[in-house]
Amino acid sequence: MHKYIYVLLMIFSVGWCSNAQAYELSPMSLMLEEAGRNSTGTFRIHNTNNTPLTIELYATRRLLEDGYYDTTEPADEDFLLMPPQAYIEPGQVQVFRIRYMGENQLSQSVGYRVVFHQLPLNILPTEALDENRIEILVNIHAPVYVSPIGAQPALELSLNFYELTDVENFFTNDIDPKNESGVLIIYNRGDGLQDLSNGVFRFHFEGGETEELTWVDVSPAVYVRHILPGGESKIPLEHVSKVQGRRVTNVEFVDRN
Repeated sequence: MHKYIYVLLMIFSVGWCSNAQAYELSPMSLMLEEAGRNSTGTFRIHNTNNTPLTIELYATRRLLEDGYYDTTEPADEDFLLMPPQAYIEPGQVQVFRIRYMGENQLSQSVGYRVVFHQLPLNILPTEALDENRIEILVNIHAPVYVSPIGAQPALELSLNFYELTDVENFFTNDIDPKNESGVLIIYNRGDGLQDLSNGVFRFHFEGGETEELTWVDVSPAVYVRHILPGGESKIPLEHVSKVQGRRVTNVEFVDRN
């Protein structure tokens, strides 16, 4: 019996591609509207391997728990996924069309993941197969966001300087528990999606100094880039190089859209 190892790749704020693995997906995510021409988008898979690739699609809906949308439930009924399964020859590109079909009218932006599930494919004759062979199968969870017309985010920013406990230290060993640099907490109380890469952060420091930092400046430290309604993102300021060594007194986010 062949052994298969499934690798789950979650795509949130960065792109993914791998020459060592079976395929490349683009774009990184989709922003759709509830109805109209913008309720449809496309993904493309490039088979970079030297063997054929079989992919099937399904959708899940992200659920809010404790400020984050990490839990999911099945949501195939909310989308038309075409084709639902594809066979891709080496070096070829397959286009997948994604159309939002949800029946209930949305009151706020909603997050989904479209899962590209790689299926095992034996193309060698039975006598040539090695029963001890291990194959790596890659599943990619691509974020898809659907918003009603007119939905708008509304961000609340606050600074946290208290010492972090093991439970509160959501950055594990990547941040000093003493938290002397502070953690910026961004909460979305609006009804629309906020993409943090669409704006700049205006930092105010002790002594009255002010500096605007771009997405490039802060992105290495960002916990969540796309903030859905009721969700939050946290930024450990000790990981923002242009902030290091300075005491932050206030931060504003200015959306450039």
